[in-house]
Amino acid sequence: MMDFEQERERFPVLRDRTYFAASTLGPYPREMLADFYAYGRTLRHRSRCLPEWIDRWNEMRTYTETLLGAPAGSVFLCDTATTAQATLAASIEPVGSRRRIVVGSADFHSTRYLWHARAAAGFEIVEIPTGMDGYIDIETWLGVLDERVRIVSFSLVSPRTGALLDAAAICRAARRVNAVVVLDVYQALGIVPVRVHELGAHAIVGGFHKWMGGGGMGLAFGYVEPSLCDELVPTYPGWLGHRQPFDVRHAFEPAQGAQKFQRGAPAMEPIYTSRAGIRWVMDTGIDAIRARSLLLTDRLIQCARERDLVVTTPVAKSRRGGMVCLDVRNASALAAKLGARGIDVDARPNAGLRLAPHPCIREDECDAVIDALYAEIRGLRG
Repeated sequence: MMDFEQERERFPVLRDRTYFAASTLGPYPREMLADFYAYGRTLRHRSRCLPEWIDRWNEMRTYTETLLGAPAGSVFLCDTATTAQATLAASIEPVGSRRRIVVGSADFHSTRYLWHARAAAGFEIVEIPTGMDGYIDIETWLGVLDERVRIVSFSLVSPRTGALLDAAAICRAARRVNAVVVLDVYQALGIVPVRVHELGAHAIVGGFHKWMGGGGMGLAFGYVEPSLCDELVPTYPGWLGHRQPFDVRHAFEPAQGAQKFQRGAPAMEPIYTSRAGIRWVMDTGIDAIRARSLLLTDRLIQCARERDLVVTTPVAKSRRGGMVCLDVRNASALAAKLGARGIDVDARPNAGLRLAPHPCIREDECDAVIDALYAEIRGLRG
């Protein structure tokens, strides 16, 4: 069994702060700094650094496929999950009466903006309303999934409530009506198991700066099921998606697999600074991480309820991701006051206060955060 309390020494921010904001920017392991300095050293070499950069890029893509349990060649890298979704969305057109895109109303707003924009291509956008806890049960999905649906897009874990959807059941229902599923796993990756063969989505997008402990922003991925990948043609191809990217060709010839969705050269700094985090997750094991996360979020929910705080995250373990959301007034002000105490949490509109404990957080820190929050709430009430 992993000794998570001993492992916390590898994460600098956990030595300095009581850090409950992993759903925003996750703690990075100290090994990230060595990779960051290695990237800095390559800059001195200019064009001579390109072979190493290509190796690191391919290494990160391979790590991502390993983490997902995905076949080789099924992942492409890009700067944001929105870019990955846009790349796929532009390649999928309405077919006959199949003109609907079904999305969750509590999904990340960038995702919803993107899919709503596809109305210009002739799609009809249907939003599924969510309950107070952000959960959408399978019966609700069955009520909208029919032969009119072309695309289904939803978040495995809601960024507003931390609700964990039954993705496998939704994907099975979507496949029965031949709808393409694009699954956003950004708030799940690194804290909840994400395995392509278990989930059953046709495409998955996500990134590395949250629970994966990447050193900074700017790196995301798209996974495309090989059978779907064979069908799709990139609408906006780039030179790295060419079959022979380093040859100067006049016409685009798509590469094999998901590489054909690669456009230009990726930013190299986040490729370097995301490596230590993905290695830690794979070495630790996502099942051990998930078990630890559930223990910590159980503790937070229990403590919050003892203080009569309103928890909007589902209580059931099977319906909960890695964070606990609280419906409190003046959430932003409370987050600032906790920050002054050395406690980092996150406040978002329509999400309240988000408490996201890294698995190396101690149980007593969960108690301390709720106690400090309750004291600040009483202080605001005067």
